[in-house]
Amino acid sequence: MATENVLFAPLQIGTIGRCHRVVLAPLTRMRAEEPGLTPTRSHVEYYAQRASPGGLLISEASYISTETHGYPHAPGIFTDSQVDAWRKVTDAVHSKGGKITCQLWHIGRVAHESWKQHPLALAYSDVWQLGVSASAIAIPTGQAKSFSGARAEQTVPRALTTQEIPRLIADYVHSAKCAMLAGFDGVEVQCACRFASELPTVPFTHDNEFTGILSIHVCPM
Repeated sequence: MATENVLFAPLQIGTIGRCHRVVLAPLTRMRAEEPGLTPTRSHVEYYAQRASPGGLLISEASYISTETHGYPHAPGIFTDSQVDAWRKVTDAVHSKGGKITCQLWHIGRVAHESWKQHPLALAYSDVWQLGVSASAIAIPTGQAKSFSGARAEQTVPRALTTQEIPRLIADYVHSAKCAMLAGFDGVEVQCACRFASELPTVPFTHDNEFTGILSIHVCPM
């Protein structure tokens, strides 16, 4: 008697149903239009080529604000123009019977201070300040990509204040809502090493209500 291949057995992921178990992992492509960080026709073509009935695609990492900016041509998901551009991508994927989620990205202390010169960062400088971590501790190894495109020594991020935490959470909420408006079927949080999602594991070098509380420092995302 033949055994059913579980690879193609229906899978329910939250509210995303009718999926099989072959998923496209997020792959950074650096093709967004500058300075608005908006997806282009190449994004539509790229994701449409990989869409299939029952297949789930996870988008490339997308900035949740200009506070997280630090790589050229990476897309964002926090402005109206970005939402409109991503809508063309999700429409193309859905037209082929596929599903797609948006990967939300805050690069935390990876952001080099020179990116404050980016036009979009300047436009929102009254709202966001580039380069933030749990403490003013630079990444100990490696180099960063500066705004000019050259490699540069890592810069020291500013320490996140407790008063800012609700704002940072609100940034994630806002970008998730933008993803829904853009037609994504869900969102996924980028939790790679050294990005903002590692904030609970970075030591606090200044006193606040979280200092010394290990359960808060290592709480799961």
